[in-house]
This record gives sequence, structure tokens and C-alpha cells, in this order.
Amino acid sequence: MADSNSPTRRGLIGCAGMAALARLGPARFPDVLRPPDRVTVYTEAKALSLERAGARWQAEDVVVSAEPGSGKTLPVTVAAPRSALMRIHLRWLGGFPPGWRYCGDAWERGYGELEWRGLVGDRMMPWYFLASGGGLTHGYGVQTGAAAFCFWQVDPEGISLWLDVRNGGDGLQLGERALKAAEVVAVRGAEGETPFRAARKLCRALCPRPRTPSGPVIGWNTWYYTYGKGMSSGAVLRDSELLASLAPAGSSPQPYMIIDEGWGVAAEGAGPWQRGGERFPDMAGLAQ
Repeated sequence: MADSNSPTRRGLIGCAGMAALARLGPARFPDVLRPPDRVTVYTEAKALSLERAGARWQAEDVVVSAEPGSGKTLPVTVAAPRSALMRIHLRWLGGFPPGWRYCGDAWERGYGELEWRGLVGDRMMPWYFLASGGGLTHGYGVQTGAAAFCFWQVDPEGISLWLDVRNGGDGLQLGERALKAAEVVAVRGAEGETPFRAARKLCRALCPRPRTPSGPVIGWNTWYYTYGKGMSSGAVLRDSELLASLAPAGSSPQPYMIIDEGWGVAAEGAGPWQRGGERFPDMAGLAQ
């Protein structure tokens, strides 16, 4: 029979949960602008669990630095003179309260999957994510221009950021160089702030120096009216002339024409793209 003073299983679980929530602070804001709690690097040969010394983690020749900058970002830099690097896994302990919902980005563009969902620990959220609950919406991400494909994962115990630094399908060989793989940002939500406003605030932090056009962007993409069927060099030239005639004189930026799928040798499907098909015999000349 258990002693009246001994901890019960339910009590231990409760204590663990309280400890996890205590790490969130009064605003329930898990902090990723501090050095991560764990760093793992995957090379072509093996997985390395790095040992921490301050804001640096090291194992063999691999060194990852994650030292807070101005307080608004966390730059992540990796050096590996000999190892061929595949992926870097940064892990922060301390999750969100139960019942929160999460919305992530997409690699290229959304295809109907940009949705608010409950906690799914193995869900990949490319580039950034929003966490919302209790009248708050927080945002986490990496700034544009990252030197890695980045995605986030959230589970009950913490937050993970994965940096895919592969060179195509092969490991990255840095030699004596150091790579600034990503710059992490986080935006704390305000009480009563709508998720939309929180998302706008996060996007401003993700791209602090946006390249905004000087005028209206005017262009055409052949896919969205031919869907790859019946395209030809003559049709593209005719459409380009029409587009130019509709654009104001001296437009800046200049109008553009995208020749999408349908110009290659294959009647259906993708590629090959080494040469044009019979309806596009001279792609270089057409571009000129």
C-alpha cells in the first residue's frame, strides 16, 4: 500500500504539466530567441548530438552557433570543415497550453492546406507558424533569404526547427566557410489582437526589407488559360503583343510573360526541358 506522502502517477503527471507551463511565463510565450536546449546535426555518415558550451554546440568538426543578436532575432550559423551536412535540428523545450491551434505556411504556395489545426506533433510547417489560444496569437519563423529549407514542428513538450542544408540530394561541403543558415524571429501576440493582425506583424518581422515594386505588376502566365494545351511560339508572341499594348507606356516594372508547361517535347506531364517541342522549335529566339 502506498505511503500517504508518496507521489502518485497522476500527481507526477500534474507536476510535469505545471513545470512545462511554468516555462511559458505569464504570457504563455515559448521563447525561441534564446539558445536552443538541444542541437542535432545529420551528416551523410551519421547523426551527431552536439554538446553545448554557451551559445555554441559542437561534435567532432561540426559547430553550430545560435547566439541572440539584437534581441529581435536568433542567427543560426554552422561550420563543418570535413563533414557533409544534411540537416540541423534545433529544439526548444516548453510547449503551448492545451487547446491552442496552429497555422503553418507552405513550401511554395498554398494548395488548400493553410489551415488552423490542433496539435499534431509530426506536422511540418514550412518557414513559419502561428499559435493561437486564450485571446493570444504568437508567431515564429525564419527571415526571408534563409540559406536552408526550414520547417517547424510543435508537440506537447516543445518546439523544433529543422534546417535542410543539402546541396540537392547530397550533403553540403562547407570546407573552411561558415554558413549563416537562418535567422529566427518570434513575435509575441497582444491580448485581444486578431490572428490576422498577428500574422501581418509576423510577416513584417520575417521580411524587414521588402523589395516592393515601383508600380503596378503586369504580367501573363500561359498556364492559367491554356493549361499546357495548344500553345505555340506564335500564340505566345501574339499574347505578348496584346499584353504590351494594354500596359501603360514606360511601365516599371516592365510587363512579363511566363511560358509555363506545354512548350517541351512531352505531350503530357513534365519535361524534358533540354529543348522545345515542335510548336516551340527555338526557345532562345522566342525569348529574344
